[in-house]
Amino acid sequence: MEPSFQDETLLARWLSGELSPAEEKALRERPDFADYERIAQLSSQLRAPDYDARAELARLKARRATAAKTRTLPLRQRPHYRWAWYAAAAVTLLLAAWFLLPKAGDHYEETGKHLLADGSSVQLNASSKLSFLEGETRAATLSGEAFFEVEKKDIPFVVTTELGTVTVLGTSFNVYERGQEMRVACQTGKVSVQFSGQSMAHPLTAGESVSLLPDGTVANNRSTREETLDWLNGHSYFQNRPLSEIFAEFERQYQVTFNLPPAFDDTELASSRFTNDNLEKALVELFAPLNFEPNLVGNRVIVE
Repeated sequence: MEPSFQDETLLARWLSGELSPAEEKALRERPDFADYERIAQLSSQLRAPDYDARAELARLKARRATAAKTRTLPLRQRPHYRWAWYAAAAVTLLLAAWFLLPKAGDHYEETGKHLLADGSSVQLNASSKLSFLEGETRAATLSGEAFFEVEKKDIPFVVTTELGTVTVLGTSFNVYERGQEMRVACQTGKVSVQFSGQSMAHPLTAGESVSLLPDGTVANNRSTREETLDWLNGHSYFQNRPLSEIFAEFERQYQVTFNLPPAFDDTELASSRFTNDNLEKALVELFAPLNFEPNLVGNRVIVE
């Protein structure tokens, strides 16, 4: 279990934006940080009920006037109002849980296309997860890769990952978040991207993309539909990417593990395209230009 906070004010100072860069970095590296971030986002949607002070004062005076005409009970006969307070506290907690916890049907893990409650649609790539909740914002939380087609509304649609957020009103765009890298490509309309721990927002229009690289640098590029969205058509496409990234995507698509020889350099850059629905064909497409021979043994690919 993750150790508890030594500084009990840490979460409060994070919510008020008072953490130092080092403290915020340490907080974001905790495995339970995504839960804190989601609770903070959803709790910001709670609003206190309207309170009419004058009307409440008038009701209080009326109750006192009535009480003056009523016989006072001996102390031992007075009701135990303490239990009423306990009941009220329990109801408050239940209401908070109702608002803060995701509703049933808001979680998606199956690869493929899903219709969201607001009329938008999302298509998930392999080994990806999404949760969605509609309130004052349309809040989606993503782990992995997904293509969104957002129904245009006045309510913002916000996609949150561990590495950043994407905010739109109505558009289509792709979000990739694996390991320490995040890429967002806008296909139609406009989106705004802000990476975690950075104050600068990155506005994108159709055909533009922005990436957060593992070393923390940000790169803006023009994006091609083939490289960004070929997975929607059942293929994985890579242009000058490390072989380690290509192999990792292959393993996600087919639930296999590569056994590489010591001489194999998986940091080498390569371009590749393989099908996502035929393992034997994909192995041929992947290894034909690499001059290595793959052998499939169960769920392992032994490369010689």
